[in-house]
Amino acid sequence: MSRKKADTQVPTARAILLDEMLSPAIAEQLRKRGIDAVALTEIQGMSGISDEEVLTYAASVNRVVITRNVRDFVMLDRQWRDAGRVHSGIGCLDSQRFRQDRAFVGNVVTALEKALRAESLQAQTTCTFITA
Repeated sequence: MSRKKADTQVPTARAILLDEMLSPAIAEQLRKRGIDAVALTEIQGMSGISDEEVLTYAASVNRVVITRNVRDFVMLDRQWRDAGRVHSGIGCLDSQRFRQDRAFVGNVVTALEKALRAESLQAQTTCTFITA
């Protein structure tokens, strides 16, 4: 699929791509619950790519990006919308609500599963804030 085509078609899948800041243990737990999830760190050759490249890749494979990097991805979302580009969605995890502690992985897994069941993470060009 060409880049231009990936950037302008509205995706329909609600599969998840966890950005590099999130543990692959989250993706593993989501898969155990029947959710199509992959961590960026599980994909060979993807380590260290830019946020723009993450969003472009996710759009090309119809995956919603899940991130703790709220500021940068909100800015990217705005830039993409202003340019008429379409991505598969961005789910932002607030670092105040999802603290990096022992319960972090479980809390994120539960919140993502809940958001998917409630259809809060729509596969469209939106930026959604995920709450606990």
